[in-house]
Amino acid sequence: MKQFGAYKNYASLFIPLLLEQGAITLITFVNTALVSGKDNTLINAISLVDALTFLLTAVFLAISTGGAILCANYYGAGEKEKIRAVFRDGTVLGVAVGVTSMLLAAGGGAWMIRLVYPGISVSVFHSCAQYVVFSALSFPFYFLFANNTGIARACGDTRSPMLITVLQGTVNLSVTSLLLFGFQLGMLSVGFGLLLSRLASAAVSFFPIKKYIQGQAVQAKRQYREILRLAVFIALETLFFFLGKLLLQSFIAALPDAQITANAVSSSLLSIFTLPGLALCVLTQNVCGNLAGAGNYFRLKRFFLEAWASAAGMLLCISLVSFPLLKFLIGLHTDDPAVFAAALPVMRFTLLVLPLTWPAGNLAVTALRGCGKVRLVSAVLAASMWMYRVPVSYYLCSVKGWGTFGVWVCMDFEWLLYCLIFSLVLGGQYLKRKKKSLSYVPA
Repeated sequence: MKQFGAYKNYASLFIPLLLEQGAITLITFVNTALVSGKDNTLINAISLVDALTFLLTAVFLAISTGGAILCANYYGAGEKEKIRAVFRDGTVLGVAVGVTSMLLAAGGGAWMIRLVYPGISVSVFHSCAQYVVFSALSFPFYFLFANNTGIARACGDTRSPMLITVLQGTVNLSVTSLLLFGFQLGMLSVGFGLLLSRLASAAVSFFPIKKYIQGQAVQAKRQYREILRLAVFIALETLFFFLGKLLLQSFIAALPDAQITANAVSSSLLSIFTLPGLALCVLTQNVCGNLAGAGNYFRLKRFFLEAWASAAGMLLCISLVSFPLLKFLIGLHTDDPAVFAAALPVMRFTLLVLPLTWPAGNLAVTALRGCGKVRLVSAVLAASMWMYRVPVSYYLCSVKGWGTFGVWVCMDFEWLLYCLIFSLVLGGQYLKRKKKSLSYVPA
């Protein structure tokens, strides 16, 4: 892809993003295998606590996402002083929310665990109570890591966030392994590994953005309002999506055990198949934000079409290679014939439509989000979840008796729905007509 904006080379930005996504997947897999191999109680407690604290972390992560979108806009416009202002005000907001979330989770974590999971065993409860404290203590550092690496990516540096992510995973695995197997500390090992890894990554994450945040942003207006304008809608979108997914999980939970396991296996495989697409989504958000900040909407639309074609091509290659290997890949996850029989049609259908539906929908979402159209994106995604995916999934899964396959068919076609709606926006004159409403995008 050619150079259109302030970024120098799109390919050189994409490769570190792809490596970062691969590293996250690999580190998560190794860490899960490490902990579950020692004690299943630990991995059960981790999954329960992570689900419980998801909404708390989503609030301050929405602030970091909003700040990154603004920085991409300002970087494209060459307004570095406003990048400093976003860093300054975003850090104050995010740390304040992070510390508040930390106090809530650390002080009331055990009570929330008892309230939400009343039927868990005593051993799992004690592990949860320990882990939630360490997870809460890491919230401010988690925000600083996400905020600083988001600013670095927005300013055209994807290599440093990739290296910091690898550092975080390495510290986590090293500390956890040492304390778990060397000192037999159980859940304390996992907690210290998480806390120290986030602390280390937060400290190191200031170095890549040093050149963008040095100096005083005395002439730039306060960015609190602009950050919150984006963050509120991103957080609300996350909340509605989270509640919708919980309801979808309840549909699947009412099915036989084989169907439930098939859904988990299919989700694991899909996360691997879409790694290049996820990396390209991050790039698309930043490049479109960069070009929107420069006011170059012609190049923005051209880049979107190139990114769409690139993602479709990569996913087509993955589908062609993976389709004949599906039986082998599913067999790596399970040897239960019932699970195998339920997962195989789900993944066959998903791979058939993946190159068409996934890039079209997801890239359109990130492109518009990068342009600052967060309110539009959030409204469409929330409406789609509750007006389409939830009722149609229930009908296909429970009424028609399609089970897990029905939920996945509905999700696959929802990506196409995103594409039809958002591509009309990107392809029309909406961006230019509404440009004045984006006060943070220079004229």
